[in-house]
Formats: sequence, structure tokens, C-alpha cells
Amino acid sequence: MIKILHIFIFILLFTFTSCKSKNKSNFKLESLKVDTTIYYHRLAEEEIINLEENDSIILSSISDFKLNFDNSEILICDNVLKSLITYNYSDGKLQNHYKSGLFIQDNLALTYDKLVKMPNGFAYNLIDTSRYDDIGLTSDYVKSIIISSFNNILEENINYLELLTYIMIPANSIYVKGNQILNLPINVVLDKNSGSITTFSFFNFDSDKYFPLSNNGVKVKNDYYVTGMNAQFIFDYSQEKVKNKDDINKYELTTLTRHDSIGNLKSIVGKIPKSYLNSNLLYEFLILKMINISDEIYYGYLFDENIYKENDKVAFTFKNLPYSNSKGLADLKILSSNRRKNNNLTPLNSNEIGQLCPISMVKILNRKDNLLVFFKVYEEKHPLKYYYIIQEYTSKGELLTQTYFDDDPLNKIENFIYDTKNDYLCFLRKSKKGWTVEKRSFK
Repeated sequence: MIKILHIFIFILLFTFTSCKSKNKSNFKLESLKVDTTIYYHRLAEEEIINLEENDSIILSSISDFKLNFDNSEILICDNVLKSLITYNYSDGKLQNHYKSGLFIQDNLALTYDKLVKMPNGFAYNLIDTSRYDDIGLTSDYVKSIIISSFNNILEENINYLELLTYIMIPANSIYVKGNQILNLPINVVLDKNSGSITTFSFFNFDSDKYFPLSNNGVKVKNDYYVTGMNAQFIFDYSQEKVKNKDDINKYELTTLTRHDSIGNLKSIVGKIPKSYLNSNLLYEFLILKMINISDEIYYGYLFDENIYKENDKVAFTFKNLPYSNSKGLADLKILSSNRRKNNNLTPLNSNEIGQLCPISMVKILNRKDNLLVFFKVYEEKHPLKYYYIIQEYTSKGELLTQTYFDDDPLNKIENFIYDTKNDYLCFLRKSKKGWTVEKRSFK
């Protein structure tokens, strides 16, 4: 594995930590007054369908969940299966199974015969299957550990599926002895009839600044918006060269980039929000959700309280939520400092996170060009310790509706999609018996 990936993983493990529980009593939730007169949806249950599984298809780690272009099929990306699976939307019957494989890496290696420059400053030659034996790797070994994974469904029509795909591919460098495994985001166009890849492009980040770890993307017209990270900051943070906010401000801490139809970097769209910078809350919780509304990109972060548009413009701030994360984010800076002083490597648990940042923005969907924003709310006195709030905003930030929804511990909500044809909100649920899609109407 290339060194920069090791560094990145180390940061995630190191920074996802906290002080001992004895410090928790010093940090309290910031409660807010809620207007209870805002219209809410009953979300009446209309239908539940069971998703068919078999010996070769057992769903487990779903990275994307969408409806197809005419609302006739459910599309699911599963990272463990490394597959795209489609189901009949009416009855949940299995329709198609498109599995990724080494052919994607081979196509990439044979197409990009020039050196690929990575953010660590090194350039690499991508290696296809026919050359694995020459570098001491067997096809079976490579297949067992680095098959590509379909992550995001970017676009779909009657013949093709366009997917954001995360691949791991063998490579060598004139600068580093031994063979490396590169991690690259590409988009692929999948022929639905043959299952073959008809075209693809490599998302070309600024090789001197951005680390191409993209697991989230949206297509707007012919441009692609994908998540990106600052490579030099990752390296310096791991070397403890970044000590305070002034040091952090030296970096262009990119979170979202825009690319043209062949993957070339066009512009930096988003950077880490001030709430994260001021709290020292960085990559460990930097989860970005985005949506296309009327050919404009809208995006937000797990614990931040704003929705943004292109070039970091604040579109609007969330309203009428029962808690604010502002104080908790400030307290995290204290915890971060104590954590470093005490060399405490104990990971934060969900209760500790919830006590500091009780509002988590977990999903954004497009409903009739309005934004459906899904929040998971930590509540210590709640039987499940959490519940959901679903708010609907206009693109200008007017709050239209606010709906409260409880989960079921025996049949947990894993994801949401919006059915544009029937105006349904669909919950993807998982229980011991399997996976279901629960369709509810906005009434």
C-alpha cells in the first residue's frame, strides 16, 4: 500500500479519539426552543416489499440506494459484494447483478499507459493482469484483495449506468522500490445489456495538493462533483507539524472538487467549514452529503449547521432544530487538546459524540426541487438514544415542513430514497429476516 494511504488511515485511527469519560460531565447539550406549529407529514405506510436474496447475493454493506430513471427498479451498490444489484420496485424480485472485477483495472492500466502522478509527488506506472507475474503477484492474489468497488450511481438511462467506482490497482514507481497499490476514483459507464464497461475516466485531482479518495459524487449536466482531500495537510498532520488553527489555515483544505466529462479538475468547489476548523474537528467526521437541484449543487456536512452552494457560498442555515452543535464543536477543541496531552487513544463512542454534537445531518434528497434534509438526533432519554427529524426546505432556505420519525431497533433504517412518480419516501430497512423497502406517502 502506498505510504500516503497508510498515513491517512493512521490519522483516522489517531484522531477518532477522546478524553476519558470522567471529562464528559463538563460538556452539556445546547437546547433550543422549537416551533411546534410547523406543518408535519404523517408519512402513512403504503407498502412494504422484501428484497430477494440468494446464496450468492446477501446484502450487507450498502453504499448507494436509488431508484432508476422510470421508477421501475431499485438500484443498490454493495461494497462487500463489490456489485451493483437491481430489484423490481413493485415486488422486490432480483433483476440483475453486475459484479466488478479485474477487467476494470486492466482497462484503466492499458488506457493510461503514461505515468500517473500522485499527491505524494511520485509517479506510477499502472500494471495490468498480463504483467502481474512479472512483478511477483498472481491474478488470484490480486483478485482476492483489490477488486474494484462500485460506490455511487451517478446517472442512469435505459441502456447505461454511470458509476463512481473506487479501485485499487497495482503500480510501480521509479522513485520507490517494490510494488505499490494505488487507490483511484474513476467513473465507469456500464452497458446494462452486456454488463461490460464501455467507457471510463480517471478523476484527475491536482496531483500536488489533493488526494483522490472519492467515495461520494454527483453529476450535474456534464460535470462531476466528487469529494477530495488535501494531501500535504494529511502528511503534515501525521507528522504533528500542524499544531493550531493558524497552522491549519495555511492549507487549502479541499472537500469538494468539480471535474469535466473526462475527469480533468475544473475548480475547487468546497473547503472544510469554519465550524470544523475552529473545533479541530477535521477528517474523522468530515462526511459530506450533496444533491443536484435544478442543475445546482447543494451540499452539507455531518455536524455543520449550513447548506452550501458552489464556491462555499452558504445557501441557508438550518432552523427549528431542538439542539445546536455550536457549543459542542467548540468543546471538541478542548477535548482534542486534552487528548493530545494525555495520549488517550480511546475512540469516541456514540454517546460521547451525541453529548457534544447531537444533530447529525445524514442525508439530502430532492423533492420537487425542494431539499429534504434528514437529521439523526441524539437524545439520551429516548428509548433508542436517537430519533430522526425530516425537514423540507426551499432552495432559498424557507422551512416548509418538519416531521419526527422513530426507528425500530429490530428493523433499523439504513437509508432513504424519494420516489418522484408516487411522491413516496422510501426507507431501506434491515432486520434479522433480511432487507425491506418501506414506502410511505407524504400526507
